[in-house]
Amino acid sequence: MLKFKAPLERLIDQVKNLPEKKFTDLSHLDVVELKSLNEAMNMSARRLKVIFEEEERNIESLKHKINFDELTGLMNRHFLLIKFQESVNSDDIKYNGCAIFRVVDLAKINQQRGRAFGDSLLKFVGQHLSEFFAIDKSGFVGRLSSADFLVVFASDDIERFIEGA
Repeated sequence: MLKFKAPLERLIDQVKNLPEKKFTDLSHLDVVELKSLNEAMNMSARRLKVIFEEEERNIESLKHKINFDELTGLMNRHFLLIKFQESVNSDDIKYNGCAIFRVVDLAKINQQRGRAFGDSLLKFVGQHLSEFFAIDKSGFVGRLSSADFLVVFASDDIERFIEGA
């Protein structure tokens, strides 16, 4: 009976670790009678690890879809306004300016040049605003509406922008 005690305790620990996402793969136990149980537990731990990893990827993908604009890849209105409100309420005054950039006559551009051109234009504007104002994470940019982008920046960014304009 003593030969079962330590191996069974290791198997019990393996099961107890599963909810904490600790997926241990026990090497073969010294007890022949527990070989099938050991192999089944190891296989179950490996399967659960794969399932949990897949679920984490799915959750991250859903978070991205919920918070980011599909066309531009920038923060969408909902997430942008949350982040903006957090920056306004923060004691850490990291940002001290904001601006709204609008692609003027987007509907007309879409009618005359086609929606694919308008989408490319929005991607281009969003990418360049993001590259300019989000350097070193000193600011952030998001798509506020179909033709509008909100930029929140630090004073250094606006000075660079004015000098470069």
